[in-house]
Amino acid sequence: MSSPLPLSDNEAADFALSLLPIERSVMEHFAKGRAWTYGTVAERAGASLADVVDFGHKLQRARLGHVSVIPYNGSRFFLNDRGESVKRATEILASLQGERPR
Repeated sequence: MSSPLPLSDNEAADFALSLLPIERSVMEHFAKGRAWTYGTVAERAGASLADVVDFGHKLQRARLGHVSVIPYNGSRFFLNDRGESVKRATEILASLQGERPR
């Protein structure tokens, strides 16, 4: 599979605007170079494990990152450059809306 094309700022903003509030909260806990298990993300974001897993699948379908299974330590989701663009757009949206990070 080829690498996905980068997202434009408008595409990243459109994706960020389409996210539900709980998805925005979960997005704060995903990153490119580090990751927590889905259970830890759910706990920190105040979401259910099922919501976090479903959101991870949504991000994979949009080619914004990938899941890595770490033996005996659970699954973790890592953003790629496209995912980081959406995360930045989500953070900007939160600051414009006066939301406080968790």
